[in-house]
This record gives sequence, C-alpha cells and structure tokens, in this order.
Amino acid sequence: MTAKTPKAPPQKTLAVFDLDNTLTDTLTFWATAVTPVADVLSQNFGMDETHLVKTILAAPSQYRFSDIGHLITWLDEKGELPRAHDRDEQHQIDMTKWILRQSWYATQKKMSVFYPDAVDTLRGLKASGTDVAIYSDTEASSMIRRLWLMAHNARRAGVFKHEDEMLHLVDHFYSHPSIDDDSRILRDVDVRFVQKIKEKMSIWTSGVYKPAPDYLRIIMKDFGAKPAQTVMVGDTHNDGGGAVPNKVSFAWAHYGARIAPEIEKAAKRMASSHYKYGVADIQASFDATCRPDVILKESIAELREKFSFVAGNGFSPYSGATATGPRHSSGGQAQQSLPVYRLHAQTPLHTRPQPLGPATHFEPKP
Repeated sequence: MTAKTPKAPPQKTLAVFDLDNTLTDTLTFWATAVTPVADVLSQNFGMDETHLVKTILAAPSQYRFSDIGHLITWLDEKGELPRAHDRDEQHQIDMTKWILRQSWYATQKKMSVFYPDAVDTLRGLKASGTDVAIYSDTEASSMIRRLWLMAHNARRAGVFKHEDEMLHLVDHFYSHPSIDDDSRILRDVDVRFVQKIKEKMSIWTSGVYKPAPDYLRIIMKDFGAKPAQTVMVGDTHNDGGGAVPNKVSFAWAHYGARIAPEIEKAAKRMASSHYKYGVADIQASFDATCRPDVILKESIAELREKFSFVAGNGFSPYSGATATGPRHSSGGQAQQSLPVYRLHAQTPLHTRPQPLGPATHFEPKP
C-alpha cells in the first residue's frame, strides 16, 4: 500500500504582522508600567479608583497606551491633579509628576524588546524574498518610538549591528495618525531612524480601526498579492476579523495572547470593557468571521513551519479614490488616494525640510 504524500504547506508571498503582542510583549510592559502610576495617582493624589479609571479612559488612546508621560500632563491640564497651596507643595507635586514620567519611560525603554525568535523569523522571510508588512492600530509616532526602542535593545543585545537593520526586515509600516506633534513623542529617537522609517510608512485616514477588512485589501494591493498568497499574524480576534472576510490565512499568535494572571488583572483594571485580554477571552471571541487557520502556540518561529514563504512582488503603492491626509505644520493639505496617507510622497513645497520628516499628526481645524 502506497503511503500518502504529505500535503505541501500553502505558499505565501506576503506576511502581514500586527505589532503589539505579536512581535513584542506590549501588554506585559504596559501593565507593569501603568500599575505604579495608577497607584500613585490614587494614593498620593487622592483620586478614588472609579474616578481614576473613568478619567484615564477618557484620555486620548495614544496617551493611555503609549505615552503615560503625556497622560500626566493631560490630566493636569484637565484639572484632575491637585492644586498646590504654597511653593513647597507645588514642588512636591511637580516632583511626583516627574518621577511618574521617568518611571514610565524607563520601563518602556527596558521592556520594548522583540519576542524570542521574532528577528530570526523576519530574517528568514526576507531571505526567501517574501514581502513583510507591519499593520498596527498604534498611532504612527508611538509605533516609530516603540520600533526604535526594540531596535536599540536588539543592537545592545548583539542581535543587530545597527538599529537600521530593523528597517531592512520590514518593507512597509501601516499605522494611524498621531495626536501630538512628532517632536514631542520622538524627542529622544535617532532622527535618521525617524526619517528612514517614514519613507516606508502609510497612515490610515478614515478613523476606522481593526478589524477593518478594507485596510488589508489595500495592503494586498500595495504588494500585488492575492488573498491566497497572504497571511495575517496577530494576537486577537480583531486581526482575524480583517483576514477571514478577505479569505486571507489568519495565524493566531497564541503565544502573545498568553499572559500572566497578574498582568491580565492589571490590564483589565485600566482598560475599557470591550478590550479582550488573555487566551480565554480572546478564544471566546473567535467566530466564523475571525477564526484562525493556524495557531502559533509557543513561538512566532512556528509560522515558517505552517507555510511555505516565497518571493513577493515588492511594495508599489496602490491608488484609488481621493482622501485627505494630515497637514504638515509648515505646508498645505495634500490629497492622497484611498483612505491612506503615504508619508514617502510628502515633500512640502516651498518650505524648509523638517528634521523629523513629514508630520504624522492631523492638525486641528482652524
């Protein structure tokens, strides 16, 4: 009796990765960093738990998830922090706010690292000629800062020779508009890294977040990839919700959804109820519209065992219906195709070049 020939794994020319809890353990960092901040706000500043959580949930998401330092400033501007009665008390309040900011940034810098095997997996894909994209709901400046810290830590650990190696592993980055000026968020990031990553970055302009199947369709068109040639890798049902309707393979990063009980408790303390954290909650959210095709149980390295990765077509921005992009602080408002703003195409006319390149934030209307 002739043995059956093992079925060859599906071929993929395009791998699209979520960032948070897929390439880096953002949730553990965030819960670790935000817990002492919340405790100080509650204990030292006298904010009761219910009011504290309600107030923080009202803050812009970029501050809440990616920049607690600016969240402290936002809370102060909203009158949520205590007012001093004398100079000494003002000094104490200012010092407490400074300590909170420094604590957050120190933890972010230390814990922004790649998951084990993530760099080797990306290197393996690029060695095969496969196109690689990162598609995140993170705001652009926060994405840039996080990727810089990951690259910086990889260099310090001897994984990279230089931070720019990060940019050779990914063909394009997709994110959302920043809510603040780039110079505030990226003040301690290498300017050359910022300029180079912006040359490979697009920003969604419609205000819609994952699952957003239309976005994944645009990404596939950017790379000339068919649904059967594409895999979406992410840790939640929202990643699957963009992939499955497009008939794109969804690889669930189970390893990223798996978190320690104390981290899950801390995350749920400060997050809105519609967010899903932990394997059980995320798994319960899977239905026919977002069920994974494969599960990466222990490591991102399993991705290359599930699929056969081959050369892609490269990035070539697709164009379609008109959408409006963010205005540069010194220039006019550019018109772009589709609900996506291509940073690489934005060179302000009749203005001086900006040190950090094209702006990633929408300016408020006059």
